[in-house]
Amino acid sequence: MSTGASAPPSSSQDEKTSGSNNHVSQQYDPEENSIPEKNYLSIEDYDCVGFDLDHTLCRYNIGPMIRFEYELLANFLVEKRGYDPSLKLRDFELDQDFICKGLSLDIEKGNLLRLGRDGFILAACHGTRRMTDAEIEKVYGRCRKKHHMAGYALHLQENGPVEMGNFGPMVHSFMDYFDYPTMMLCGRIVDILDQINNHGKPMDEYCFWPDVLDGMKEMFTRTQFASDQGGYFPEIKAHPDKFILKRRPEFRDWLKMLRANGKFLYVITGSHVDFASHVASYALGEDWKDLFDIVIFFARKPSFFVDRRPFWRLKGEKEVESFTGWDELDSKNCYSQGNWHDLSEFFEYATEWEPSACLYFGDNVLQDLLAPCKFTTSVDVVAVSEELLAEGMIGSYLTHNHGTDLISSIWGSYFYYPDPKKTKVLSRASSFANRKISIGDLGKVDSSKAPISSDEVKKTCQLRRVSSMRNQRENQIAYLPQGVRSGRNSVPPKSRRSSIDQVHCKDPSSCPPSGINSPKPQSRVGSPVMGGLGENSVAPNTQPIHPAVAQVNATHNVAGTSISQEEPEIVKGPARINTLWGLCIRDYAKMCIPDVDVLCDYPIDYKYPIFIKDSSGKFTSSGFFPGDPTALHNSPVTPR
Repeated sequence: MSTGASAPPSSSQDEKTSGSNNHVSQQYDPEENSIPEKNYLSIEDYDCVGFDLDHTLCRYNIGPMIRFEYELLANFLVEKRGYDPSLKLRDFELDQDFICKGLSLDIEKGNLLRLGRDGFILAACHGTRRMTDAEIEKVYGRCRKKHHMAGYALHLQENGPVEMGNFGPMVHSFMDYFDYPTMMLCGRIVDILDQINNHGKPMDEYCFWPDVLDGMKEMFTRTQFASDQGGYFPEIKAHPDKFILKRRPEFRDWLKMLRANGKFLYVITGSHVDFASHVASYALGEDWKDLFDIVIFFARKPSFFVDRRPFWRLKGEKEVESFTGWDELDSKNCYSQGNWHDLSEFFEYATEWEPSACLYFGDNVLQDLLAPCKFTTSVDVVAVSEELLAEGMIGSYLTHNHGTDLISSIWGSYFYYPDPKKTKVLSRASSFANRKISIGDLGKVDSSKAPISSDEVKKTCQLRRVSSMRNQRENQIAYLPQGVRSGRNSVPPKSRRSSIDQVHCKDPSSCPPSGINSPKPQSRVGSPVMGGLGENSVAPNTQPIHPAVAQVNATHNVAGTSISQEEPEIVKGPARINTLWGLCIRDYAKMCIPDVDVLCDYPIDYKYPIFIKDSSGKFTSSGFFPGDPTALHNSPVTPR
């Protein structure tokens, strides 16, 4: 991760304003008796600060990791389940653009879906082939909600990520980078099955998912680490430098600073003690446990925040004795499994605050965000999303070393996907209004004239057809360049240039030359984070955007549709978010950051922005830090 942005403050922030970055300061009038409601997040206000481990406290080298995971899964399916050898022979890079986090698999139909609010299908692929709007509506209805995912989304909204067993055989959502390449694998399996069994056409149902699950169990079952089985753990142990990123010294110093200021630091990870210790020892140092007051391994989230499962004492890397209740927990120790209820009571004892104010950082929307927010009352959550680095943020130079692996021109931004139905309906409504006007102006019948006979109507129609054909030929010849003949062969072949080149340029001089995969990064300094919330709102398309997101957010001219000039102003900022997981982050997290590391250079009392709505439901503050995703500010239009 490169850090080209200007250095943050190290002391008082009285001079801070909400400039190009999402930095806020508390507005307080000393003449008023009441203390204003906090419109920010300050770590100083919390008693306990906790972290998930994988993809939060520790980060991975995602590019090599997902390619290795794909190789292991493909080999398992071909060699142990008898799948077609082309599954492992096809180069990963050929479909690299197909995968991104947050997709859901319709297991029965073999379709990958980008879900929106209430399970509305924003986009879909059958196998690796993108489905048209007509195909989506044929399978899932005109409302795009006639499917199991609608009930899945409703269940999450009402009950959170518990009791999801009924959806297991029907739906799987890809929420982190451990099952990330499985999306490509599933898409290719569907392509192969269609070709072999149904002449390339979709089959009625698919039964490959249990085999894929077996492959993931082969890789990730916790006992495989100690026994050096499954392929994944042995490679991670042998070559940690290839897959795990080391934290900079300032990150350790930041953790030490929090403890020096009286913060009780804890870790809750779903990983088993041996694997988690191996990863954290490489990323943070062999003494990493000394940085925290208590560590919980194999927490079995999300049920950790719901159930009252007992804790287990550890002897080395083995669970040796279970117990219930908080009174047997102790600082400077590590435990396995357990539950939040007892842990939070222990926090109250350890900090002498009742209730203790807890902050928790995590990347998995289901396990680290929805579960604690739905089933606890003493914890606030900061969501961690590396997609912010990959897509780009307003007012920030931060980038991702493997951004091309996290962004897809097929699926677009993790937070926003343009709704093609809305644009088309508006376009049809506009054209219909124009037709009514033309009919009113040109089709008026003068009742004073004698009625026209049917023979005269037929004669007039014939004359018009002849005239129109003659004019059409004349017009075609007049607009063709010299030496080019009219007809089908005169149409130039479809461009095979990169995704960014497909965007229509009004000024030809501004279009990138053929073969360029992405534009040069432009300065983002001085641009507001939340457009449409003040006088300094950013103009459309003034911020750099990842080429893959740019292709999905293609211009109206490319899409073949347009929006009337009389339409309302385009929504910007967090109000534009419409993907299911983006909405969960916006509605449940206090903040969303690309990496915990972005906080390390700020003082403990720094006032970070949070997501805030006013009484009318309008967002008045964005919780993205250090800036909003660029997709929330670029012109939203329907993809081709």
